[in-house]
Amino acid sequence: MNKPASTFDAEIVESVRRLVEDSRSGTDLFNAMGGVHPIEIKRALVASDEQGLLKTVFAGLETRGPTLREVKRDDNPVLSFWPFTSDCARKIAALAEGYESVALLGTPTVFSAIRETQRDNVILFDSDDYFFREKATEGYVQCDLLSDALTSFENNFDLVIGDPPWYFDEYISWLKAAICLIRPGGTIVFVLYPQNIRDTARHETKQILKTLENLLDGVRSLALAAEYETPSFEQIELIQNGICPTNWRKAAFVSGKVPLQKAYRPIQAKPVRTNLWTERRIGCGRIFVEDVASDNSVFLQTAHPNHRFLSSPSRRDPSRKKANVLSSRGHGLTCSHPRRLLELLNDVRVGSDIEKIGNQLDGPSGELFQLIANDLWGRFITV
Repeated sequence: MNKPASTFDAEIVESVRRLVEDSRSGTDLFNAMGGVHPIEIKRALVASDEQGLLKTVFAGLETRGPTLREVKRDDNPVLSFWPFTSDCARKIAALAEGYESVALLGTPTVFSAIRETQRDNVILFDSDDYFFREKATEGYVQCDLLSDALTSFENNFDLVIGDPPWYFDEYISWLKAAICLIRPGGTIVFVLYPQNIRDTARHETKQILKTLENLLDGVRSLALAAEYETPSFEQIELIQNGICPTNWRKAAFVSGKVPLQKAYRPIQAKPVRTNLWTERRIGCGRIFVEDVASDNSVFLQTAHPNHRFLSSPSRRDPSRKKANVLSSRGHGLTCSHPRRLLELLNDVRVGSDIEKIGNQLDGPSGELFQLIANDLWGRFITV
């Protein structure tokens, strides 16, 4: 059962207080919070009127808009994609040394790091082709690991490395895919998400470890930490909350070996709803539209009551739950006619098309369409 918000806030404040007493602040403190998001930390401190702690924790990380920010890579908010840092990706790639065949699940930056070493014994399975759409890439298999059957690759790999979504049912589905791909005697290495990303995560990670121990021999934590860059959409949402973007997210790796007599133990994975999102490119940016109409009468409006950007990347955020239009730059909108919106987006081929198409829509919807499209068109965005 989820804890009341006031209880969870009190636990956050107490943890922050202990870390500040230990002279921790900023990114160093965020790293020690076991996955609690900086936005949640700030919200809890504000709600508890802990102005002194707030000032200490966020010293040097305050930002006030409007600010012009360069977007160097447009990431996928639907998949909640967090890329590994370059250094971390290289360290993960080093784990593949000595293995004849390697499968990567949802780790495109590790795939690129391994390919840089001229190795061709690796295959990446991932649903997002953003890194590889400019040209055909040998070794990349585009698929949805939550739904696509991988039987044609069954028992093909000596090592499987995966960074599954940080949600229990999806994590178990990815583990099921890894068991399909791995050979008897092979090794599975998975990210294990932190225990404080939500109040149910501690119980979830215990269940994940029990599942791993039932399937694999010698399950253990690795000394290597998973370190992530903050994705483009979350950078904007941090700025929206007055926080300067920083690479704060860390997790652990666990590994284990499949028994030589590979047992086909059933894995209880609940059916996971596959995404009904369609992507369109608008200039440099990316926009994602879900084929489920909102119940509002206005064609296009913001999901958040006060601004066009979401205030949090969390799927539990009320505005994020409402949104059926997301962007790589933190926008969250609701649309009453998603298919018509996709048709309009298809017609945006040059920058001057934005105003023409916006003028086809009723007043506020047309203005919002132009604002979002212009936010996405160039490499820079004003937040």
